[in-house]
Amino acid sequence: MTEETPMKPGGFDVAAVAGGDVAELVLLNPFKNYEETDVVIRIAGPDSAQWRAASRKVTNRRLKAANRSRRLDLTAEEVEFDQIEMLASLTVGWSDTLEVDGKRYPYSYENAKDLYRRFGWITEQVDEFAKNRANFAGR
Repeated sequence: MTEETPMKPGGFDVAAVAGGDVAELVLLNPFKNYEETDVVIRIAGPDSAQWRAASRKVTNRRLKAANRSRRLDLTAEEVEFDQIEMLASLTVGWSDTLEVDGKRYPYSYENAKDLYRRFGWITEQVDEFAKNRANFAGR
């Protein structure tokens, strides 16, 4: 904006377009042409307090490690660990239709970490869904 261009009334209110805190991902089966399953995973979005807390936890762990070694040396395993921790922290629940090894798999933080550690295709879907603010719009 310049001095010659005054601000117009009725500008873009960023608070009016803020997304919701939680959205539901319908899990797709990549082994059956990405058909929808009856499993729903509830994820906290990128504008939620939960997301900020999880992100800070990962960042603080990395900063502490960098301070100890005077440089940031991350292994692939550490990056994967951080991703799983972050996604498990953002997961707030899932439908009771989720089964692992033929048994109902109830939601818990520890079960979320286990699920994302064991099943990369689920991790990928949750990660992509969580990063997309459009998934949390208008909720």
